[in-house]
Amino acid sequence: LVVAGQLQSLARGLLDRSISLADAAQVMVIAGEARGPAPAAAATPQTRAIIAVHPNNPTGSFCSPADSTALFDVAQRHGLPLIVDEVFLSYAVEGASPGSFASSQPPVLTFVLDGLSKLVALPQMKLAWMAVCGPQDEVADALSRLEVIADTFLSVGTPPQLALPTWLQHRNTIQQQIHARVRTNLQALDDAIVNTSVSRLRVDAGWSVVLRVPAIEDDSELAIHLLRDHALAVHPGSFYGFPQRGWLVISLLPQPDQFLQGLAKLLTSPGIHA
Repeated sequence: LVVAGQLQSLARGLLDRSISLADAAQVMVIAGEARGPAPAAAATPQTRAIIAVHPNNPTGSFCSPADSTALFDVAQRHGLPLIVDEVFLSYAVEGASPGSFASSQPPVLTFVLDGLSKLVALPQMKLAWMAVCGPQDEVADALSRLEVIADTFLSVGTPPQLALPTWLQHRNTIQQQIHARVRTNLQALDDAIVNTSVSRLRVDAGWSVVLRVPAIEDDSELAIHLLRDHALAVHPGSFYGFPQRGWLVISLLPQPDQFLQGLAKLLTSPGIHA
């Protein structure tokens, strides 16, 4: 399994467990500023698929046109399918979305994933879908197999199916609220970290932000201290492949007043204030 992402931001825990259940292994390919092995060098005869997260979570970085071309090239040369997670594609923030892989007439079998969890902020409804595209004969074969898999393992519940047209009809309403919340909180963050030891990565898309903080203590210990001493929930950067010191991930979704209160606690905590 070849995994493509941006920077050092690939989420670990759930992905690692899912890969182990499939009796597979991952090879991380890092695109963007921090380059890892090229996809072509990472692919082996044991490779079964390429996975891209577009835009990435939590960095929000998109696969660039050059990244897409490189992924298609490797997939063609090795006869591999491409699996693209696009659940945050509707939430561009500081970047311009290059569009969906499904709209690019992919030259290889490509599975593009999305669902209610992010599209309309309804993760509890447990409804997701994929667009299958690429060469027609491969698409037809994949669809016949997916039909059996879907019926065998996880059929969609009737209530979400019936409600889906209404939810999709009103998706712009909730997305506009999320966009406004994210931008408001991101601006508050930028104002708060001026002349501090904290900085952030650019947020092309999504609703999280990666913070660069003083590398004073292990990020998991820091997160526990913030939760225990300040009732403040953050994610250690190491959960997403960052080094174990110096990185935190925070959500941009809280109510703005709560977000400001949380920022004040974060920036004055002993593990951050330096």
